[in-house]
Amino acid sequence: PPPSTSTLHLPTLPLDSGTHLTNIPLTYSQYGAAIAPTGDNVVLVGHSLTSDSRIDQWWAEMMSSDGTAALDTTRYCIICFNYLGSPYGSFSPRS
Repeated sequence: PPPSTSTLHLPTLPLDSGTHLTNIPLTYSQYGAAIAPTGDNVVLVGHSLTSDSRIDQWWAEMMSSDGTAALDTTRYCIICFNYLGSPYGSFSPRS
């Protein structure tokens, strides 16, 4: 089954202007498990500007749990964050 989204909070994010944003929520989806403690099997996927972190909804043909697709969730831990400014749960003007 597809995962639900999770949220982590960055304590601070320095900007080029010298300003710092604080307590930044980042929403993400994770498929599969990371190899602890190294995380050698983690694949970070970026989404389009009009999508969200739910890879299973927009790139399902690239994912499998049986080794038949490039993003095999039995071999890799696949993580996709919603971009900053995204209306899908990460820090945005709506936050």
